[in-house]
Amino acid sequence: MLLLGDTPPSNGPSISVVSDNLTDGGAVVPGVWFYVKGADLADVTRLWAGSDFADPSTLPTDLNGVGVWVNGTPVPVCFISPGQVNAQAPANMSGTIEVQVVRLGIPSNVLTAPVSHPTQRLLLPGRLENLSSGAVCGLHDCGRSRRGTGNLEG
Repeated sequence: MLLLGDTPPSNGPSISVVSDNLTDGGAVVPGVWFYVKGADLADVTRLWAGSDFADPSTLPTDLNGVGVWVNGTPVPVCFISPGQVNAQAPANMSGTIEVQVVRLGIPSNVLTAPVSHPTQRLLLPGRLENLSSGAVCGLHDCGRSRRGTGNLEG
């Protein structure tokens, strides 16, 4: 029995574009969210949810059987849809990266994308709010807020 979001693609996923989330068509930036566009990437459209965070210290690398691999390693995924998947680039990359989407064990083609190292850029776009509890809430590309009371590293 296949559940919603668990239907294997007929021909496998296919990717055509890898880009930085902030600069459409831009090079991928280490540690920042990027998108992959293509076909048959997922059969549902959704953001990550609380149930995807089995370990509160680890971001999910799989949503409904859809994952993104960078240089052969799974990376955090925050959004999936049939035509686009958003993922977080590893912090320790340079030059170019090889990107692949895997859906229910079926890999896509591999695309090579350039890596950019801008010297001045806000890595988590959005806003920081000082909440009444003393916690800080940061909003980022995937629309999920994270709260914490620790120090902000800058």
